[in-house]
Amino acid sequence: MWIIGDGGSPERAQDNTRASFEFAIAEWADGILVHLQETPDHALVLSRSGMIRTAQGDQSLSALNSKTLEEVHPIRQKDGASYPLFAFPKLMEWLGTDPIRAFMKPSGTLLENQESLSGLGKILMESRTRIPTFLVLPSTTPSPAGIPADRIWRTIEQEPDLPPAKNRSGMQAIIPLEFALSGQCTGFSKILVTTPGPVREFNSLRRLPGFWGVITPTPYFTRKAAASASTGGTH
Repeated sequence: MWIIGDGGSPERAQDNTRASFEFAIAEWADGILVHLQETPDHALVLSRSGMIRTAQGDQSLSALNSKTLEEVHPIRQKDGASYPLFAFPKLMEWLGTDPIRAFMKPSGTLLENQESLSGLGKILMESRTRIPTFLVLPSTTPSPAGIPADRIWRTIEQEPDLPPAKNRSGMQAIIPLEFALSGQCTGFSKILVTTPGPVREFNSLRRLPGFWGVITPTPYFTRKAAASASTGGTH
């Protein structure tokens, strides 16, 4: 079973930074979910939203470019700790040395711009990472040319997003925990479940056809909960 750190381990360090990813690895994560945006000059930014909170105030990605990006240090909201942004090329270099899965989730204009999306897909396909990287797309977003189906995971948020059963064969889906437990998410080749915190329903999830693992902001506690569930313990 895979445990994927959502933005790394944001309980320990600002998410989508190298520090957060390294904490996730130290906490037994099998992979990381990397949130990607782009600046107006199409530089890739590791960020969950279009705003980055810094010690100098919130900065919009629309006001940044590939050069000024290097000067941005996001802060963690809990304690104001500052962490340097992990430039995307450096991230790919890092993934070439660390044996961890990476799920790249584009959003904002990066997701809307097919040319940028295709460029990202090309980078992932040409990367020399030790473990193949994956692209995470909404269920309705066309796949970039040249990306094989097994390198793409589709996000499905609710029932209307579900593809018809006949179209699910071979599809790898990422679905919310509550939706996964509803019993409606069947027919996928692989399923990852998202959760805002530690998962406690492992025994139910393991019975879900195609269940492959969870995406969580707390990889350490989720791993402990999984180990406890496998031995019949309580948590």
